[in-house]
Amino acid sequence: MAAPPYEEIEEIIEFRLNQVFELLNEFEFELNTCTPRELYDYLTGENFKETRVTFRDRIG
Repeated sequence: MAAPPYEEIEEIIEFRLNQVFELLNEFEFELNTCTPRELYDYLTGENFKETRVTFRDRIG
């Protein structure tokens, strides 16, 4: 199954990233933030493992 186009899920990624950033800030965790596009590109990039990872696996 191919990843959905970025434009289709941009808002979902942004929403989930903001949730994660807020939660980690509550714990005063030092963050290396990324943009929704950076996360999408990372998740859709080359996968050197045998197992398959989907967007649903990562962002729920």
